[in-house]
Amino acid sequence: MKAKIDRKINLDKAAEIMKALGHPIRIQMVELISQKGKFCVSDIYKTLKMEQSTASHHLGILRKGGVLKTERKGKQIYYLLNGDNYYRLLDCIQACSCK
Repeated sequence: MKAKIDRKINLDKAAEIMKALGHPIRIQMVELISQKGKFCVSDIYKTLKMEQSTASHHLGILRKGGVLKTERKGKQIYYLLNGDNYYRLLDCIQACSCK
């Protein structure tokens, strides 16, 4: 019975991650961050040519979903991938979308 409970928790976490990645802008942000290693909000919204509030909204969803984590340096907050597994996940998304 315990194995099923653990499996359910893992499925819930997987669903949170997929929901967080469920928007083209958020996938684009994760791809951008994965290429450079880390980005601050201002660099992200300038690079992607969007409003700062829009970038912050999507970054918050990615952070809440566990895809991104933050690192503070002085007044700047940098976003980076929350583990190496997300690089493999990006590869899977790219492979599935290149049919």
